[in-house]
Amino acid sequence: MSVMLLIGLCFSTLNLQASTEDSSLPQSLSPYIGDATGVIYAVITDEDEYVGAMGYADKENEILADPTKTAFRIGSISKTFVAIAVLQLVDQGLLHLHEDITHYLPAEFRFSHPITLHHLLTHTAGFEDLISGIVVMDEEDLLPLHSSLLRYQPSQTFKPSSIVSYSNYGLALAGYIVERVSRMSLIDYSDRFIFEPLGMTNTTFDPTASDTLISQAYDMDGNARFEPIINLYPEGSVVSTAQDMLKYMRWCLQPTGGILSDESKEKLFSSQYVSSSEFLGISYTWNLHLKNGHRVIEKRGETGNFNSQIVLLPEDNTALFLSFNSPLPWNQIHSIVDDFLAPILSSSVATDSLPPEISLDIAGTYRAARSNFTTIEKLYSFLIPDRTVSITGDVYRGFAMNGEPMTNIGRNYYSSALENVKFIEKTNEIVLLTDSALSYVQVPPLENPQWQWIALVSYILLSALLVFLSVRSIWMTRHLRLLDLYAFATFFFLLGLVNCLNNAISAYNLLQHSSSIQFYTLASIVSTLAFAVTLLAKKHFIQATLVSTIATGFIAFSLINHLIR
Repeated sequence: MSVMLLIGLCFSTLNLQASTEDSSLPQSLSPYIGDATGVIYAVITDEDEYVGAMGYADKENEILADPTKTAFRIGSISKTFVAIAVLQLVDQGLLHLHEDITHYLPAEFRFSHPITLHHLLTHTAGFEDLISGIVVMDEEDLLPLHSSLLRYQPSQTFKPSSIVSYSNYGLALAGYIVERVSRMSLIDYSDRFIFEPLGMTNTTFDPTASDTLISQAYDMDGNARFEPIINLYPEGSVVSTAQDMLKYMRWCLQPTGGILSDESKEKLFSSQYVSSSEFLGISYTWNLHLKNGHRVIEKRGETGNFNSQIVLLPEDNTALFLSFNSPLPWNQIHSIVDDFLAPILSSSVATDSLPPEISLDIAGTYRAARSNFTTIEKLYSFLIPDRTVSITGDVYRGFAMNGEPMTNIGRNYYSSALENVKFIEKTNEIVLLTDSALSYVQVPPLENPQWQWIALVSYILLSALLVFLSVRSIWMTRHLRLLDLYAFATFFFLLGLVNCLNNAISAYNLLQHSSSIQFYTLASIVSTLAFAVTLLAKKHFIQATLVSTIATGFIAFSLINHLIR
């Protein structure tokens, strides 16, 4: 029996539905199908192109993922189609990339600093991150795009063009401008002027389209999950099949414009904002990288349960699209992509390198510019590990990022856990730059999550201990003390806070629950301080000091994350 036949038999047990004899990508994917319930993929190489699928689109009903019929949710890859729509209207003279966008918007839209479409498409408009309003849990809660953009408008934390701050809101706003100028919904516009001309008959911005079979969503244990409905839909609601994405990648690799003028197509895939000379920068919604002398253009998409990535190597006539209906960890997806591209990237082209040099003391705490800084959603920076990095060391001993050593490979340029990063100084603050649409700004040491976790856990343990001691005292003395009332109140309000936070985070809307969260936080703190004061009145100085110290830590935690204002 031939090797290829053996491989084919192995993949048949994994529900492989591929239209090619090439086995390198399925071999890379097969170890992860045990984690992800299903995957679709499309590939273009210099000599061939093909689509495929593995696993299930509907596990309960034993419906296999099909590369030509099953649509997966591709998340933020949708943003690339918004960019195309904007550039099409630029070609028609209806939009201008460097004009103030308030010219295209109703009068109620106001911003701290002037913004252009160029800023929106390069994530440099300066918006802080805001998750509230992006998705809803019930179709009845969907709002018109105009209403959502006004209700959930984030603050401009940074001046436009000063830093890359990835913004779902910014691309939704660009999509709304397309609707205003074209006098069509983005759903209808993209169907007519993007998807139909490219032959993408199973692709739409409308995830409720009845003629499209959309895969069920799953968790990493293979259990069916509810997929939140995207409210700010231009930023990430597209569903598409592997076959349609193959057609899209084919257009992306073509030298001529097709649905765009040649000039606009060049803009779509060329550097539009460069934060440092070490990086290629970002184009209009696409991330640009230089790997072993090869230009790599990529975009990844993430929804509640789907993870997807598209990668283009124009000079090598190569492209790859992957989409999983389970939230497969990104390091595993990157490993698959790296394995697939290894034969191409191993043939390196000589590039200039800079001599190592350190001029900045970069030790400190850094937060992703794609964070919230002004509302209760700042809590996400504490809860999501990737939002904050800690750098320790000094210019003499070297530096480490989150405990992992960093290697100096250029002027304030390092190889790190975030791949290659560059540090620059802006207005007396140090900024950490990456070669994608993600930057980190330095924040005060008090915002380091490590001590915040200590403060929070200490407070939770203290509350549980006080209740335990109170119950024990009541059991032994058959008497209810004032201290017991304060202990029960603290624990009750803390449980209320945890429940409220859980509901808010599950609904992806902390802002909607902010009043309740602030009430429970403040009530819990007041009852704890009352407990400490009562201890002090009874001259239990050591116990009062301990309770006050832990309460103070929780107060600091609450102030930092805007749980109280």
